[in-house]
Amino acid sequence: MVRVDVRTAIRSLFRYNQMSQANLKTNYRQTPYWGYRPDSSTQQIVNNTKWTINNYQKDGYRSPFAQFILINRADHRPHRAEATYSWDFLKHFSRNSAGQIVDN
Repeated sequence: MVRVDVRTAIRSLFRYNQMSQANLKTNYRQTPYWGYRPDSSTQQIVNNTKWTINNYQKDGYRSPFAQFILINRADHRPHRAEATYSWDFLKHFSRNSAGQIVDN
């Protein structure tokens, strides 16, 4: 089960960004660890370990607005793949002159 501070951070992320998930009740039996059902999910083998990539959409954006990755039996050492996945997610966004996040 995920720690209470992580649960609070995830919910705060959804609320702060005015995502529809903020209005949903968590269900850790239905969606282990995160509690929120992703809009899409894929699994990949990275460094001989299964990664589950969970994407959460926000109305008005083509790309996922939040992404949580669960690494099966993570060894908690940084891997190059983490940087690659981060860049693949973040490259879709920038800020306009008003400071608003836009989907490129």
